Amino acid sequence: MSCCTKAKVVLPAVLFPTMDHDTLGSRCFQKGDHLGALEHFNKAIECSSSKLVPALLNKRSLVYIKLEKLQQALRDGREIIKRMPDRAMGYLRCGQVVQLMGQRDKAVEILERGLHKVPVGNDEDRKTLSKHYEALRKQSQAANRIDPLTRLPREIVQQIWGHLDLKACGRCLSVSKGWKKFVESYPPLWQNLKISNNNLSEAALTAWLKRAEHSGYYLRSAAISSNTFNLKCANNIKRIKRRPKLERLEFNISSGSTYFPELLPDPSQYLKTLIVSSGSCVDMPVVKQIMTDYINLEHVEFHAVAQRDTPGSWPKMPNLQIIVLMCDVRSSRAFRPGQQVLSWNGLIEASPNMKSASIHFGRYETVPGVVDMTSWAKLTFLNIMGTQFTSMPIFPSTLTHLEAERVKVGFGNFDPDQKDFFQLPNLKYLSINNSNLFTFVNDLANPALASGSLKELHVDGNSTATETHNRNSWVQTLPATSLKLRTLSLAEQTELPEKTIIELLRQYPNLQDINLSFTEATGSTLRELFERDNKPVNVDMAGCSGCHYDAVEAARGAGINVMHHLWQKEKVHKGRNRPST
Repeated sequence: MSCCTKAKVVLPAVLFPTMDHDTLGSRCFQKGDHLGALEHFNKAIECSSSKLVPALLNKRSLVYIKLEKLQQALRDGREIIKRMPDRAMGYLRCGQVVQLMGQRDKAVEILERGLHKVPVGNDEDRKTLSKHYEALRKQSQAANRIDPLTRLPREIVQQIWGHLDLKACGRCLSVSKGWKKFVESYPPLWQNLKISNNNLSEAALTAWLKRAEHSGYYLRSAAISSNTFNLKCANNIKRIKRRPKLERLEFNISSGSTYFPELLPDPSQYLKTLIVSSGSCVDMPVVKQIMTDYINLEHVEFHAVAQRDTPGSWPKMPNLQIIVLMCDVRSSRAFRPGQQVLSWNGLIEASPNMKSASIHFGRYETVPGVVDMTSWAKLTFLNIMGTQFTSMPIFPSTLTHLEAERVKVGFGNFDPDQKDFFQLPNLKYLSINNSNLFTFVNDLANPALASGSLKELHVDGNSTATETHNRNSWVQTLPATSLKLRTLSLAEQTELPEKTIIELLRQYPNLQDINLSFTEATGSTLRELFERDNKPVNVDMAGCSGCHYDAVEAARGAGINVMHHLWQKEKVHKGRNRPST
C-alpha cells in the first residue's frame, strides 16, 4: 500500500452512545416496545451531557405514562422543572401526569405556576402551556359546578318549575341535555300556562302550544293577567280557548270593553274551574248564564259581581262544589244598602253538592226570610263576611270552617233561649269578629269545643261581652273547656273584665297563639300565661295600657314572644306623668 494512500478511519460506536440510544429508544417507542424504549432512554440519560438530560427525561416520562407508572413519570417531570425552572417542558409533563392521576385542580395549579415562572417570549412552549392551562381551567370549572337537579328532591324541583313562565322554561331547555330531558318530561310545564301583561308574543305562544301538543301534552290550565284588554290580549285568549281539553281558566284582566262570555271557550265536558278576578266585572245575569251553559263546572269564582239577583232563577248545578261571589265595589252605585243581591235559597237548592262557599256583598246584601243551608249536606267551608240576614240562618252540621265577620242578624222570631239550635260539632275554625252572632258564641262554639275539633276561635271587636241576660254571656257563663284549642283572639274586647279574661284562658291550657290587644289584660294576665307548664308561643298585648315593663320582660324571659310597647321602668319625677302607649 502506498504511503500516500489514505486509510479509512472507523470510529467506534462508543464515542456516540447518546445519539444511538436516543434514536433506538425513539424507534422502540414508535413500534410500541415501551420496555425497550425505557432501557435505551435510561442508558442515554447515563451517558448524555447535562444539557441533553431534560429532553431525555421528558421522553422517558412519556414512556412511564404508557407503562402506567405515573409516580415515576411525575418524578421525571419534577426533575425537569428542577433543572430548567424557566422552561415550560417540565410543567406541561407534570400537569399531564397529575391530571391522569385524577387531580384536575392540582394540574391547573401546576400549569398556573409554570405561567408565572416561564418568562414571556423566552420559550416557544409558553403558548402551548397557556393553551393547556385555559382548557384545563374551563374543564375544572365545569366539573365543579353543582347541578341542582341532581341535588334537590324531585318534588322541590317540580315546585320550582311551577313558578317559571314560558320564557324561563325556554331558557331551561338550553342549559343541558339533562335539563332538556327533565323539562320535556314534566307534564305540568306543558299543561299549565301563565301569561302576564301580554309578555309573550303571539308567535311564541303558537310555537309553545304546537310543541306541547307534538309532545303529547294538551293544555289543561291557563291563567291570563293583563292591565289592558287590547288586541294582543284578545288574540292570545282566542288561541288559548281553542284548546280542546281546557279544564281550568283564570282571568285577571280589564274586560270592561267586552262582553265577558265572548272570552270563554265553547262549552265542553272538560272545563271544571273558572276564576274571574276583580279586574273583570260580571253582571249577575251573566253569571247565571255561564252556569247554565257550562254545566260541568265544579269551581267558580266571580270577584266583581254587579246587578241584583232575581229569586229562584239559578240553573241546576249538580257538579258545583266551590263558589266565590263578591260585590264589585266599583259598581256599588248599582246597589242600594239593604237591597237583596243574591237569592240564597235559590242558590242552595240548585247546588246540592256544594263543599265551599264564600259570598261577600257587604252592606248591600239583606237576605229576607230564613236561609236554610242544611241542603248543603257536604258543605265544610263557609265565609259570609258582611252579610245581613233578617232572620237567623240555619247552618249545616258538616261545617269545619265558619267566617262570619261583620255579619248582622235580625233575630225576628228567633228564641235566644232555644237550645241545640246550632249543631256544629265539627268546626275547626270559627270567626265571629264584630258580629252580633257573638250573642250566641257559646251555642256556636261549645259543640266543637266539647268534641275537641275546634282549633281556632276569633271573637274580636264584639261589644256584647258584658251582657248577662242569657247563657252566652262570658261574664256569666264561660264556654266549654278544651285541650285542643290552639288559637284564641279577643282583640278589642274592651268590655270584658280582666278577671273573666284570665278565667277564660284557664279553660284552654294548650293555647299557642293568643291575641289580647286593646283589652283590659295586664301583667296579671301575662303571669297566668308564663307560669304555665305549656306556655304559649305568641301573645299580642298591643294597646294594653295596664301591662307594664316587668311583666312583659318576665314573659319574654320565659320564652314567650310578647308583642307590646315596652315602657321603661317607671321613675318618679315630680310634675311628670307616665308616658302613654
